[in-house]
Amino acid sequence: ARVAQYRALVASAATDVLTMPGVVQITLPARKEELRLWTNLDPLEAGVGDFPPALEDTNLNERLLTWLRVRPQEKAAASARVLWAGVNTTTAAQRARISNEQLPDGTGAPDQTAFLARTPVISGSARISVTERSGASSVWTEIDDLMSAGPEVPAPDPRQPPGAKTVSNTNALVFALNRESGEVRFGDGTRGKRPPAGAIIRAEYDYGVGAAGNVGPGSINAAPTLPAGFKVTNPVRTWGGSEAESVAEGEKQIARFLQHRERLVTTADFVAVTLRTPGVDVARVEVLPAYNPRLKTNEPGDAPGAVTLMLIPRHDPRDPEAPQPDRLFLDAVCRHLEPRRLITTELFLRGPAYKQVWISVGLSVTAGKSVAEVTENVKRRLLQFLSPLPPAGGSRLDAQTALLAAPQSETARQGWPLRKAVTDRELLAEATRVEGVQFVNGVLVAAGAEPADVQIPMSGLELPRVAGISVAVGDPVAVDELRGSAQVPGAGGGGEDGKLIVPVPLIPEEC
Repeated sequence: ARVAQYRALVASAATDVLTMPGVVQITLPARKEELRLWTNLDPLEAGVGDFPPALEDTNLNERLLTWLRVRPQEKAAASARVLWAGVNTTTAAQRARISNEQLPDGTGAPDQTAFLARTPVISGSARISVTERSGASSVWTEIDDLMSAGPEVPAPDPRQPPGAKTVSNTNALVFALNRESGEVRFGDGTRGKRPPAGAIIRAEYDYGVGAAGNVGPGSINAAPTLPAGFKVTNPVRTWGGSEAESVAEGEKQIARFLQHRERLVTTADFVAVTLRTPGVDVARVEVLPAYNPRLKTNEPGDAPGAVTLMLIPRHDPRDPEAPQPDRLFLDAVCRHLEPRRLITTELFLRGPAYKQVWISVGLSVTAGKSVAEVTENVKRRLLQFLSPLPPAGGSRLDAQTALLAAPQSETARQGWPLRKAVTDRELLAEATRVEGVQFVNGVLVAAGAEPADVQIPMSGLELPRVAGISVAVGDPVAVDELRGSAQVPGAGGGGEDGKLIVPVPLIPEEC
């Protein structure tokens, strides 16, 4: 048996591509003669062992230069799944450049402020140039705290004894920036230089759009500086964009911070600290103390030392109605919580396990009301009632604000509760509360392909996901008809157990 041989290449990456998407630089052989192919493979050898597979596309096969094989090191103990792999890749950052934005002229007064036109400003990108009336121009840089800036004029430090070294003004051309509001603040002369009166002030900086930059795969297909003949796309979704926290929202967290001190001890601590994970927008956090999701049969309280967090993102472009955290989301939360957990706590981060639920409602409409409007309102109310997310309309920090209001407020409704069964009677009561509904004739609920039942149990991390809903005037539509799998009596197609038989085409094997 012939064995394929490969030449080892030098590969380097700036990030760990096993934890997050990244670019791996591979050094190819210097001469094209070293980019070889197997030209003597038998028809049955392609794809066998270490030999590469055969390409059915003849046009693609003619463009083939060589094969690259990616495999872990022999001593690597961890296994990984590849999300996407391709060539001619690079990283993209959500940022736009603003150049020569003119700010109000200098006044010479201490603590002068100005506001940038675009926000939020990306950290480390802001530069300000000040041109005085004499024509002298200087570049001012951003500083975290103006209290650490140097004086406008070299002078001895009054806190030092006489004869001490004169304080230099090399650190005076600075400004402080609030990246969320775009406020630029200059010094008072003692701490940082004041812009001279009549000086022309111009700013250049980069800004982003926050959570709006998190888009799904294939959403990016153009670039302003892309050369002719090139095409771009994003094979994986973008991540890391989040809305900035305002000063008012930050002030509300001071009392909560004084309680948990960045340590995960109580249930409220887990919720408050998780919601403030940078780079992600967490919509819901469920804390299950003493619960291990790896154990098949256990309830909260059965696994001492283990804490499970059920996380739901606020936005999921793949499925907005049933958001599911991906690897990047969970990794960001994991990096934020790891240094804050107690060493005796085993922490598990999981997304919800959605269980398909089918709902059929039959009702009577009050005279004078629009049938279409009433049925749509009932459908919308039931979908919101079973939604895994908190009610829409609040800010992203409403859950944290509720924690400050009352210690028990974290038990308020933040979506369908865990381990709560979906019952037809509860849905009937919810539909009755809709204006224009005179009477609910019946409600049918079913899970997956199962028949209708009075309740659908939920266990572990399961939450209901409405796979289909029907609201009709009169009697409720049969669940099988709603699923599109209703069987016509006497039409055949059923098995001995009454289940639907679907014919599947079989393609015979060919040499």
